[in-house]
Amino acid sequence: MIVKIQGKAYFHQLSSQDNAWEYVPAPAKYDDLPTESVEREVAPTQQVLVHRVDGTEIVPDWAFWTLVPPWTETLTGLSRAFDGSPRLLAPPRTHFNSRKDTLLRSKGWRNLLRTNRCVLFLEGFLEWSDDEMLGSGQKLVGRYKLADSSPMPVAGIWSNAKTENGNLLTCSVITCEPNELLRRLPHHRMPAILEGDQLRRWLDPRTPEPETLLRPLAEARMHATVKPLRPAPPPPLQQSLGL
Repeated sequence: MIVKIQGKAYFHQLSSQDNAWEYVPAPAKYDDLPTESVEREVAPTQQVLVHRVDGTEIVPDWAFWTLVPPWTETLTGLSRAFDGSPRLLAPPRTHFNSRKDTLLRSKGWRNLLRTNRCVLFLEGFLEWSDDEMLGSGQKLVGRYKLADSSPMPVAGIWSNAKTENGNLLTCSVITCEPNELLRRLPHHRMPAILEGDQLRRWLDPRTPEPETLLRPLAEARMHATVKPLRPAPPPPLQQSLGL
């Protein structure tokens, strides 16, 4: 996915919600965030900025994008990427994406959906065509943003992972059924993008049945750039020579 780290802009978006809501952002938490926009692509196990409710405040936190469920017994570790940034050494059965239907399947996942909701603000996301849906066609990659170029609020869940030195915050992007834009790639899932009042309701722990907010965003609200994953191979020599 593509992340633009711009803490002040995220604070403005969250603080613009309905004043009647009792949970408010904690601006002090933004003091350590960069004020300049830095766009970068993030891969699973790297750190991303999430917003979640802590007590009666919405707070930003750094989380590793690969959720380690709280019932995982194996300890989690850390490594370093080639650029020196920290990466999660995730144990088996971790989830950088969590399907909506999976979250409703068992008590453990339903509890995370009920109590551990968060929001990730993205500049956009990348998706690749599904091989089974594509058939014999050329593999494609799509770059998806909001049509108005605003930050893309995506629903997520979080969990603390156990390490030898304490806990690490981990998170997962929630996916739902695709809109027509993703179907044409073709792909079978897309991130659950929140719009309007959905953002406030998703973070509000009092919201009943939050899974009803997890639905595909209308195609008209998005912009896509789709390209072949790699250039088509040149024709065989005998064909190019007319042999």
